[in-house]
Amino acid sequence: MKNLLTILLLTFLIPQEPCVGTCLSEEETINIFHNIQELEFKDSTNTEIIENLNSQIYIYIYTE
Repeated sequence: MKNLLTILLLTFLIPQEPCVGTCLSEEETINIFHNIQELEFKDSTNTEIIENLNSQIYIYIYTE
């Protein structure tokens, strides 16, 4: 996932062609980076919650 993030940031920071009204400012790029980090954290947290709930379901089903 970090490789994808690096590629994404490099795509914005090192454009192949000169920018013509479509480039992101440094601030916008930093905001995107922070948003991606926040979403990665939330995704990992949700994954842990899902695993925990699946474990509880398993325990419930097999301990009746």
